[in-house]
Amino acid sequence: MSPYLFACYVDDIIYFLQASGLGCCYRGTPICVIMYADDILLIAPSVTALQEMLIICEQQLSLLEMQLNAKKSVCIRIGPRYEHVCSPLITISGNQLNWVQSCRYLGIYLLSARNFKCCFRNAKKSYFRSFNSIFGRVGRLASEEVVLKLIATKCVPIILYGLDACPVSASDKHSLDFVLTRCLMKLFNTGSINVIRECMDMFNIKNLSDSVNIRKSVFLNRYCKSANIVCRTFSDIARTEILSLGRLEF
Repeated sequence: MSPYLFACYVDDIIYFLQASGLGCCYRGTPICVIMYADDILLIAPSVTALQEMLIICEQQLSLLEMQLNAKKSVCIRIGPRYEHVCSPLITISGNQLNWVQSCRYLGIYLLSARNFKCCFRNAKKSYFRSFNSIFGRVGRLASEEVVLKLIATKCVPIILYGLDACPVSASDKHSLDFVLTRCLMKLFNTGSINVIRECMDMFNIKNLSDSVNIRKSVFLNRYCKSANIVCRTFSDIARTEILSLGRLEF
């Protein structure tokens, strides 16, 4: 019951932020705050509005006998003016929230850019770290089938985490495929792309880009069928994304 009770406990934060009218809206639906457990994401159209929303958020947290962790809180700017220097936000207690080029939210790294973008560099590092750990221990002892199974269960989920909902460009997909190709080259002890393609066909190994498309299609179909008001508001965008993937399955 604790997740539901906590959601009721902090509901006033969302209510007062939406009632302020300071945050972003899309087709009349306020999209100014996204909250998952104790992680709060404030979305505002300007720095001034974000500062005022921060004050409201802190005031409501204070009434609930909670407080903002300024050391773990940052600001990031997305849009045409993302390169402009902004003054840091100031909390009620006098702490500063600095502007950063990237930040981590729910395990995904967001980038400050003209359009909404994500960074997968850390996911790739974690993938290679996991692969090298497996290959260093059993890579020369176990069969290729066993190593490939370990990669599929221990490494691939690391790099695919969150990509269902993240924007993944064609260059990003190519980069993800290259990550898998490099690991297979090491496993099969070859530098030939043609050999790797034959091995992938023989062992029924999917490119990571194909896995991303499948997972994204499943996620977006479930998203469009959700009864949540925010999901319904963005359902047209989700349907367009599904059509671009070529997997419309309503």
